[in-house]
Amino acid sequence: MPAVLIVDDDDAIHASLALFLKQAGLLSDSTVTPAEALGKLEARHYDLLLLDMNFSRATTGEEGLAFLSQVRKTHPRLPVILMTAWGSIALAVRGMRAGASDFITKPWTHLQLEASIRTALELAAAPPEPEPHTLTRERLDARYDLSDIVGKDPRFLRVLDVISRVAATDASVLITGESGTGKELIAAALHKNSARKAGPFVKVNLGGIPSTLFESEMFGHVKGAFTDAQRDRKGRFELADGGTIFSMRSATSTPPPKSSSCVSCRTGRTRSWAPASRAPCGCGSSPPPTATSQTSYNRATSAKTFSIV
Repeated sequence: MPAVLIVDDDDAIHASLALFLKQAGLLSDSTVTPAEALGKLEARHYDLLLLDMNFSRATTGEEGLAFLSQVRKTHPRLPVILMTAWGSIALAVRGMRAGASDFITKPWTHLQLEASIRTALELAAAPPEPEPHTLTRERLDARYDLSDIVGKDPRFLRVLDVISRVAATDASVLITGESGTGKELIAAALHKNSARKAGPFVKVNLGGIPSTLFESEMFGHVKGAFTDAQRDRKGRFELADGGTIFSMRSATSTPPPKSSSCVSCRTGRTRSWAPASRAPCGCGSSPPPTATSQTSYNRATSAKTFSIV
């Protein structure tokens, strides 16, 4: 059973997280200072670190970033999720660049935190990145199904290696690149090498969906939910249940309603539109989204086309 170390100076946070982790089937231990946490990390093995970013009156997050730097030196493969009540995009970017697996703001939602923890644990369990001189196309083809992709350039082999290792997890993936560079082939390879390969691979061109129809197209609706809703209709997420949903042109599409898109991407759960007189029609657990963009990632995030979550 995976063990999680909580580093936070608030006893109420300890109690809340310990109960949540127990319900999620995880072991937990807690400490109030980074110095004490280092001792615990040396004394026993932990699979994940939940780290608060402030341990004094300061709210800059520098204390958490400094401790994260120490952990990366002594335990480079230990996933760390940063947590703070004083979050900002700039602080999140610094944390991710310093090696954090994710950045969670307080108060958190259990669905969001559980999804983040599961993804971090899955990525940590994936095989470590091989040395460049040992990476060959023949070795990759022997372990993974990459038959639809052609290429032996060393830089391209690193891309294929990342695909193969990420495919073993349920992490959401953003694929960037110019038109015609094979983003759809990469998404298909992720699906074919995942535990969901027997499920559907649903492609969605977000650039062709008007913002007014986004929720109906992606999440579905039930009869009577709105004018002209004459019958129940499954959304793309429900159609892809148990498989992979591939969203094309995500950077050039009209921004969708944030509440629905964030809930889906963060938790993997969606609900169909329903009128007030009927109970929501749940589609269960949705697949992890895979999105592509022709816009560079830096340009998209600086323009806030994508949310850092």
